[in-house]
Amino acid sequence: MRTNVDIPAKHLTALRTLAARRGLRGFSRLVTEALDKYLAELRTKDEERREKTIARLIGSISREDAEHMRKELRKSREEKA
Repeated sequence: MRTNVDIPAKHLTALRTLAARRGLRGFSRLVTEALDKYLAELRTKDEERREKTIARLIGSISREDAEHMRKELRKSREEKA
């Protein structure tokens, strides 16, 4: 998909230089690679944060309380359906 993005001159120069070294006509592939890498890194960081949060919560409530909460949640969802 085509779109317009403002890119600082120094980044544009670096992209054109790298594209030329790789024998590419443009730098779209380079931008896509960079976005893929950046977004994967963000997902990884979010997953790590989620795992740490879950680890901290383990054992914070009793099994009985957890089961009671599950039942209430199911009941609430059934009532809304």
